[in-house]
Amino acid sequence: MGQRSSRVRNWGLRLLMVAGVGALATTAYAQSTSPSTPPRDALTSKLELMLRSMRIARDWHVEAPTKKVLVTGAIDGLLARLDPEAEFYAPAELRRFTRVPTGATADVGLIVRRDERRRRSGSLGYRVVTSLDGSPAARAGLKSGDLITHVNGQAASDLSYLMLTQTILSGNAAQGIALTVERAPDAAPETLRLARETVPVARAAEVVGVAPGALYVRPAEMTPAVAADIEDRLSRGGDEATRGIVLDLRSVALGTADGAAAMMDVFLSDGPLVAVATRRDDAEKRPLARPGDAAQGRSLAVLVDSETVGPAEAVALGLRRANRARLVGTASAGRFEVRTLAPLGRRGEKGAIRIVTARYAPTQAPDPDTGRRAIVPDVIVEQAPAHALCRGVDLPDVQAGQPICRKRQLAEDEQLRRALALLDDAVIAARP
Repeated sequence: MGQRSSRVRNWGLRLLMVAGVGALATTAYAQSTSPSTPPRDALTSKLELMLRSMRIARDWHVEAPTKKVLVTGAIDGLLARLDPEAEFYAPAELRRFTRVPTGATADVGLIVRRDERRRRSGSLGYRVVTSLDGSPAARAGLKSGDLITHVNGQAASDLSYLMLTQTILSGNAAQGIALTVERAPDAAPETLRLARETVPVARAAEVVGVAPGALYVRPAEMTPAVAADIEDRLSRGGDEATRGIVLDLRSVALGTADGAAAMMDVFLSDGPLVAVATRRDDAEKRPLARPGDAAQGRSLAVLVDSETVGPAEAVALGLRRANRARLVGTASAGRFEVRTLAPLGRRGEKGAIRIVTARYAPTQAPDPDTGRRAIVPDVIVEQAPAHALCRGVDLPDVQAGQPICRKRQLAEDEQLRRALALLDDAVIAARP
């Protein structure tokens, strides 16, 4: 009798469970078909999947992670997929940067980017984008593609971009830094010691006669002031450029969109100029050139190389698309992006994210194979390798037993000579 009653109870429980599941299914179906229930979008489903993953990591991982590790890791993973150079900064990190003395203007003259992160192994360090003319980094021969693996003995991959650029590469002029650099994948690392130097308040432009009937123009950076200086000097001495002008943008990396637009305006009398385009901007909002060409329509050749970056790339590409110039040299850096430190919270009280928010326009379409946006010149001229420790625009000059990189002269600069020869080509003559 007892066994029979037990079996009855078990069957009753089973019936209740079946009824409960049926009721839940009916309720779920009714909710999913109800017009008052908003549809679930794909992002919500993915966020729930992320939260489940974080809970599993929290509850099941052999070493219990903290909430900070879980949240920061989730943000880092998102940014790594979106942009290999994007970074998240916690509030404590931002406070460290705000304490940097505002008068610290000494610098080694180095522009870097975080090397693309490898899954599971993280980043290898920082790649050199370019070094500024006459800077300690340029004299030491640091150039595009060099990999910085350690800074003052610390792994470079452990340093955030702001930490490296604002508190190490820049700072007190009395302090130097030690950089461990790999020049090539199979080359042995070497340690370079650089001393910070005071950065000039204003960087000048070079406008000189380089050959009979030809002017050589080299802006140190893309700013409205430099563009105005070049325009003024061309208006006063441009008559001697009977053959044309060579605009040298090799190793030019600094500048702004306004400066790049002003530089294009020097050589154009109509058409769109450089602008910064966001995902919400219309391409038609680009500013237009003023009437008048400071070069008086003379032939124009533009020199570019792997250290032509950002605003300078937009200028070179814009002048070519306007049929105003031909490009000579090697492929550019392909860095049209504008990165911004976006605050989390109204005033960054929850941290900040460094992320791409805009691009220079005009911009180069990415290569379908490599994803790079590098500009390939009309006339490719590989500069004869002078020394493994110098940029393409430089040559070594041995001083005290150490090679110090100096700028090439005309007879030593094959790219410049080729650009000068193009000035006589009717293809790049000014538009009617």
